[in-house]
Amino acid sequence: LGVGVTIVEPGLVTSTDVRESVLAYGPTAACFRRFYRLGALTDSDVRTVATRTVRAVERGKRNVRMPRRAFLFPWLSNAPRRIVEMTLAGVPPREQ
Repeated sequence: LGVGVTIVEPGLVTSTDVRESVLAYGPTAACFRRFYRLGALTDSDVRTVATRTVRAVERGKRNVRMPRRAFLFPWLSNAPRRIVEMTLAGVPPREQ
């Protein structure tokens, strides 16, 4: 149908109301501080997010993840779905 989907996972974006709102809630702020200390997350620049998103859409990519080093979190959460997709690849749908 010519419709593509690109999932954008930018993490926290600098100088945005969303970032301030997320960090205003104590438990969430503590979680982000742990990830920052581990070096697993950094805030993303809004222009970089926009540039990478446009480039990904133009190239037909499935995902934009920022920072790139945070790939493990969505990868783990999507693992069950991906395992099912790989297991069922090539299995024709059941006829009605």
